[in-house]
Amino acid sequence: MHRLELKYIGHSGFLCDTGKRFLLFDLFEDKHGLLDGGLPHEGDGAVFVSHSHRDHFNPGVFGLGVPGRTTYVVDSGVDAPGSSCETRKVSPGQALDAGPVRIKVFGSTDEGSSFLVETDGWSVFHSGDLNDWYWKEESTREELLRDEDLYMKELGRIRANSIDVAFVPVDLRLGAYAARGARHFAKTVRPGCIVPMHMNGRLDPHLFEEALRFEGSCSIPLIMEEGGRTELRKE
Repeated sequence: MHRLELKYIGHSGFLCDTGKRFLLFDLFEDKHGLLDGGLPHEGDGAVFVSHSHRDHFNPGVFGLGVPGRTTYVVDSGVDAPGSSCETRKVSPGQALDAGPVRIKVFGSTDEGSSFLVETDGWSVFHSGDLNDWYWKEESTREELLRDEDLYMKELGRIRANSIDVAFVPVDLRLGAYAARGARHFAKTVRPGCIVPMHMNGRLDPHLFEEALRFEGSCSIPLIMEEGGRTELRKE
């Protein structure tokens, strides 16, 4: 039996714990103190930074690692401070191994990268700012179609991979279109479950769940409160 504990630190920040090692994504701020005791497993794991927007990147994260045990995987556009831990700068299209953690780097429809990470029997996808940013009131129809086409092309590259858990933006600033990107992700990539993030306000569970049921999407919506945790299991 494989176990994966998920902790929602806040905004787009998640801590995943396999029981052997951790994966930490896009730490911005830890208002609920989920990392007050430091990194799990004496620092054995990987820290990911998808891009340099301040709501995804806190330079203080580089002070959490343990030399020889923690690997930082950082988009090449991020001006990362020096660290005594191994730091790997990456760009979309790359693949690398960080010990028992295997990583494929995909693109974004804003800045930076998104990450597919495999370790200890689990496959986890973190979108960063990869999303269908459907700004209906601010864009022309041509711009909306162009941007959505770029998003769908990136999903086409991702869909060849089996994904257990996907963290995807559901940004309430997009109004009625907040879960549009999540719906496309669920329909196209079909992860085992899909978790909303980057919500910029309180999530509307009805909007999210209805979006994922649209046109027969088979992904399971997993809604987490900031500061909350849940555990997944599989054979």
